[in-house]
Amino acid sequence: MTRGGRIGILVGLNLSNNMKATLYNLGRLVGERYRLDLILGDQEVPERLQGLYNLYRGERLGPIDPAGVFSAWRICSDYLKGDEPDLLLNPCKPQTLGLVVARLGESHDIPSIVRMTGETFRQTGLKSDLYGKAKMWLLHEKMAGQAYSKADRILAVGPSLRDSLISKGYERSKISVLPQPFDPAPFRSVKEKNNLKEELGLEADKKIALFVGRISWYKGGDRLLQIVEKVTGADGQYQFCLVGAGEYEGRFEQFDERSVKLVGEVPHETISSYYGAADVLVFPSRTEGLPNVVLEALAAKLPVVASPVGEIANYVSNIAGSIDEYVDYILEEKWKTDGLPSEFNWENQKRSYLNLFADMLEDKR
Repeated sequence: MTRGGRIGILVGLNLSNNMKATLYNLGRLVGERYRLDLILGDQEVPERLQGLYNLYRGERLGPIDPAGVFSAWRICSDYLKGDEPDLLLNPCKPQTLGLVVARLGESHDIPSIVRMTGETFRQTGLKSDLYGKAKMWLLHEKMAGQAYSKADRILAVGPSLRDSLISKGYERSKISVLPQPFDPAPFRSVKEKNNLKEELGLEADKKIALFVGRISWYKGGDRLLQIVEKVTGADGQYQFCLVGAGEYEGRFEQFDERSVKLVGEVPHETISSYYGAADVLVFPSRTEGLPNVVLEALAAKLPVVASPVGEIANYVSNIAGSIDEYVDYILEEKWKTDGLPSEFNWENQKRSYLNLFADMLEDKR
């Protein structure tokens, strides 16, 4: 297929498992049409990404740059000293990577897309202390706000985030809505649930309530602890399986393994087995965009109960606003399984992303 241009994608200094999956899917969707340059630090890059991207590396500035914005600026600036791309994009972190992409795009006359991946304008309100509020205001109101203002296009992962931008005065005409690239195929299990439970060391005679993600305050780790206490205290038929790590992980060590199995972090390529073995996904996060965890559960035809944050309520019927609502939903077992919308059909995603990039490059011409 004829190459349609060159896209520089700034990932900065860290590649999370979710970001690796997003980049892998993006490369497969559009890599035949566009040359894709990955602009990053010295972190390890999986082989499957190396086959899809040209790597342009730089160095971290050190402890003087805790947010990574100055390092990202230098890395991206060095990249732009060579042959300039036709388009610049940040896959995550609009407050840092998005700001760099928008500002450097403006100064080099290169069209920029800033992806809005989370609830930018709710972050300050999640903090109770003055320092925390000031930090969140600087990052998510001031820096991300400037990125959105300078960008040629804002790419929101869903309509709720788009509406939050419009309410802040950003022009609807410069906002596109497009979820992150997602491949549902690996999450459609072909193995029997009990066989998967045995393989993963889960209790065959219990229903499995699954949590996947960082076990932190932002992801509702404290809420999850209360949910586990109430469910296991009321009904011995459940085992909670926690896939991930974080500062709240140690608080679950009080439970015996028949009640709570702490798995820790697992490679993204093998995580689908846990969805196949589970009976329900519990996701009490405080703030989100459109989490891969929810999409993965929907692709696995796993019932989900989750908080009404980000785009979740646009995809999930079972929404809980309190601990007791989570507990009641789990114990009553009136579980509704939501389908994955047609927008996540692989060919539909491919068409949407190719059209987006083509529109941006046509505007440039």
